[in-house]
Amino acid sequence: MTHVSGDPELAEILPQALAAARVERRRVLDEKEAFVAFRSRVVSIESGDSTHHDMDRRGVANGTHILGGGGPSTTTLSVIRDAYESTVMSVPHYEQEYNDTYPQSVAKELGSELAGALTQGATFHAKCKRRLLDMLDTVIEIRERFAGHLDREYTSVEYANDNLAPMIEEVSSVADEPMETKGFGTLEAFRTRIGILADQCESLATRRQETLADHESAILDDMDIPSYLYQDLSISYPVLATVGELSLRIESLKACIDRQIADFWGKLPPA
Repeated sequence: MTHVSGDPELAEILPQALAAARVERRRVLDEKEAFVAFRSRVVSIESGDSTHHDMDRRGVANGTHILGGGGPSTTTLSVIRDAYESTVMSVPHYEQEYNDTYPQSVAKELGSELAGALTQGATFHAKCKRRLLDMLDTVIEIRERFAGHLDREYTSVEYANDNLAPMIEEVSSVADEPMETKGFGTLEAFRTRIGILADQCESLATRRQETLADHESAILDDMDIPSYLYQDLSISYPVLATVGELSLRIESLKACIDRQIADFWGKLPPA
């Protein structure tokens, strides 16, 4: 039996990576949908300088809801806050992933200037509304683009897993063969097959590099997508790590077969 060194959990890495990519894609889409819902709510809210300022008997501007007129629950900015909290801050993973406050969240997502206007301003002016809607368009577009890259990432890892899983099993199966009992023809067949698997590893590595290059071309706050996605795994580049480890196993197995072939010829009687 030929023993080939390597991580016995090699076949488990890519399924873990697939699970991580699937979870992140779901989260990004949930956030995108939440921001779309929040934007829709903002569109329906009238800005302060586009409404009348006649005060009613409660001291609240009709339609404008100036801060301080009728309490936090009746102000326009409070309405915006309620809308944000009930959409963006209510996605299922929000507490686990972010766990921040409303001021912290809007500052992170919308920028400090808009955050100041929304959390410390007196009224919701038309200019502020336009800037908020424009920023929401950007936030939504970024998540849509990120979701597209996560789709490609998942497809890439899935393709690698579908191809590498049987290759790993085949290499392990050949490595378990008692090479010392095999004839020359069988050893040559093993060597040929191992060579094909080595070529397939190289092809998979090239394909994966193309996907990584596509990720790098995206402007996503200089994010390295694999490092971000697989930060909870033992490795940041699971496909290349799996291909690399399998390639080492193949090289080790090929060397074992070559030694056995050499021994076979060495044992032949002289002509």
